[in-house]
Amino acid sequence: LRQVDIQVLIHSTRHTSMMICSKLILIFCFLYVCFAYRSIDISFQSNGDSGLLTLPGNIFYPDNDAPSGGYPGAVLIHGSGPENRFETNTAQLLGVDLVPATPYQGDYCYNRYTTVQPFKNIAEHLADNGFAVMVYDKRSCTHLNVKKECKTKICLVPGETNCLNTTMLTFQDFVTDAINAVEYLASQTEVSVNPSEIAAIGHSQGCTIAPIVGASLPKNVNRVALLMGTGVPIGTTLIRQYNKAIQESYSIINSSICDLSVSYEKEIYESTVNSLPSLISTVVEANEAFPKIPNDPSPPYTHVTVPGLGAGPLIFFQQWFAATTFESNKNYISEFLDNNSSNRILTINSPNDLQVAPYDYLSLVQILSELNQNNNTQSHFTNFITHFMNPSDLLRPRVVTDVLDTLTSFLTWN
Repeated sequence: LRQVDIQVLIHSTRHTSMMICSKLILIFCFLYVCFAYRSIDISFQSNGDSGLLTLPGNIFYPDNDAPSGGYPGAVLIHGSGPENRFETNTAQLLGVDLVPATPYQGDYCYNRYTTVQPFKNIAEHLADNGFAVMVYDKRSCTHLNVKKECKTKICLVPGETNCLNTTMLTFQDFVTDAINAVEYLASQTEVSVNPSEIAAIGHSQGCTIAPIVGASLPKNVNRVALLMGTGVPIGTTLIRQYNKAIQESYSIINSSICDLSVSYEKEIYESTVNSLPSLISTVVEANEAFPKIPNDPSPPYTHVTVPGLGAGPLIFFQQWFAATTFESNKNYISEFLDNNSSNRILTINSPNDLQVAPYDYLSLVQILSELNQNNNTQSHFTNFITHFMNPSDLLRPRVVTDVLDTLTSFLTWN
């Protein structure tokens, strides 16, 4: 079902008009997905290595009175890249991942693009189920990302303030922003939130950050949820993503049902097959080299480019690679669980995910299994592809229901 925001104002003294309006609302909500929540604009300051920024966002909360202690809260922590508060993205999907080969033979053979907003879907669903949910624009989402409508400026002159100095960006900046977001949600007064019942919900890269936030804020965070997380270094995950893209491109090029008569479609798959092996070699070298290179003791930081991950200060990639190892993941998750015996952690993954393969996420499942005491960890497996989409309903993409329901059930788990 397509999800829309609606506001209905009825101002009439006539019973007939009221009846007509009510019936129209019922028909509308039968055809679409209606939610009972409110949303306010917010902003908070966060001081990182790359600058003191004001990060804008929203708090979604229920359209009813808060309980005596305040709504339970949640903060959504982004995946990699310059993400806005809703993680708005145009996802490129290889045809083999969209639908079964038959009877949709044409769709099997070609690339498709679709726009997704997973954080908006999650925030609306949780707010409709009793939670106050905060989303915010990522530090690296700047005014140059026009389609994402972010406002942060990039520093062009030394000494500028309230702008992003990309030459100073560190992975720790994203951790600091997430910690400050939780503290803001806990302390703000516009929406009543229980400061001791806040969930840190991470997606992809955010799955590395969320346990760190939970370990750092024992008085605030009592739940951590990891959506599409891994327990292996990011370089290892990237290599497997590239290899999968090569295999899928080969399967389409060589498929007996595919007539790649449209030249640009054929070029896309051939380019994938021809270009990715060299990128894999580069990432393999980075995977091995980063842990051995000494950190820059102070700025200016050495600048590097990692194909598939982008360009930035060497220290950013060193910190990111180090934080995603099996040992680092286990240490932060263990620290979070040790903070309080009632703390809980959940991981949600899919064997059909285009970005996180079973080999990568099963190591995270292993960590949760090893640390499980009194059933304080959960691992859930369901069916989705990139950005939690249902592969059979890409015309109206949204987070699959099972992910939303599992997340809601986990957050209310005592």
